[in-house]
Amino acid sequence: MSKRAFIPALIACTFFAVIAAETIALASGLQFGHFAFWIIGFAISAFLYLLPSYVAWRRDHHALLAIFIANLFLGWSFIGWVASLIWSCTPVKPPRQLSLMERALIERNIADHLYL
Repeated sequence: MSKRAFIPALIACTFFAVIAAETIALASGLQFGHFAFWIIGFAISAFLYLLPSYVAWRRDHHALLAIFIANLFLGWSFIGWVASLIWSCTPVKPPRQLSLMERALIERNIADHLYL
């Protein structure tokens, strides 16, 4: 998952958490002060829930999508959340370096397409 795709997913999850908080607050007849408290509490809870995904995103982890999915579906259990957090803190694999031959083939292929 690219960084551009992760931010909307994080915002969507936080948005749905806030909507859930609003629904609970309005259904229970809370006053506005309590309502604002619920919204802030749910926003903070959503961020903490998705913290492993955020850590993986900030570290540009190679398994960001897998960490996000594991965090989203298994994060409700404390063990799943801790496992996602540990996974997001594992070393990041550097991108594979292309050999000189591979670079030459890519450049030749690009040049062939440009000058046809």
